[in-house]
Amino acid sequence: MVDALRRLIVLAGVVLPVGAWARTGVAPHGGTVFADQHYSSLSDRLTMDIYVPVSAGRPPLVIWVHGGGFWGGDKRDLQVLGRVLPVLEAAGIAVAAVNYRLSGEAIWPAQRDDLAAAVAFLRDRAAEYGCDGGRMAIFGASAGGTLALVAGFDGAAGLRAVAAWYPATQFDQMDSDMGQEVPVPRAQSMARKGSMISRLVGKAVGGDPAPALRASPLTVLAGVPPDQALPPVLLAAGAEDRTISWRQSERMAVALRGRARPPLVVFRVYPASGHGSGAFDGVAIGDLRDFLVAHLGP
Repeated sequence: MVDALRRLIVLAGVVLPVGAWARTGVAPHGGTVFADQHYSSLSDRLTMDIYVPVSAGRPPLVIWVHGGGFWGGDKRDLQVLGRVLPVLEAAGIAVAAVNYRLSGEAIWPAQRDDLAAAVAFLRDRAAEYGCDGGRMAIFGASAGGTLALVAGFDGAAGLRAVAAWYPATQFDQMDSDMGQEVPVPRAQSMARKGSMISRLVGKAVGGDPAPALRASPLTVLAGVPPDQALPPVLLAAGAEDRTISWRQSERMAVALRGRARPPLVVFRVYPASGHGSGAFDGVAIGDLRDFLVAHLGP
């Protein structure tokens, strides 16, 4: 049945053999892509591309959440996906690259709700794509890492692991954390009206920080019942990141480890690495693969 599905139109999207992945810009690796699968009717943007490797059985599935400051980006951006996808495919892991509503279309908590809908869609329908919906994780970078953390704290999601590269975790402290590394010009301050966080919550952080606080992953985590089990979490950042300080990841690692029932936390700060550069071109990808393989097993 799965093989037949891979040769036909599935749902509202097109099933493309890997040799025809040109529209995604991803090189063939021997599997199949289910392109533009709609997971919600709230917006035309709410689609995903599901990349399924050649596998003897049903592979586990990682949900990929793109970055872009909450106001930009797309599921087919290759800055991270183009490097990570081949490695995960080679490890026998399927990837669902998800779009969510950007802040110009809808403010928070729309992005949280979109990711919850995507997780539920895949959990219920993964078998239709030849994947194991009982073995899912979520991974994102930058803004996508922030959203991945929030999704992972949802007890209903049933995710086995969460991985976040250089995420923002406490929005009202982003300037102060970066200020410990370099001066933060006013034009780059998260407190200003046009900052990515102000756009996300619909109010200037400097004028009213409350909405930004409520949307911060650390606030979301604080609202999780202390006895609720959380999946293992990988946090990774660059020591020379001048977009989001590594201290934001450290804040999350400390908070997770301080819970009454702490999850496994892997926290890495890579030297000589920036916002997606340095180790994120190499060693961090291997660390991500190893983390996901370890927690997506039988």
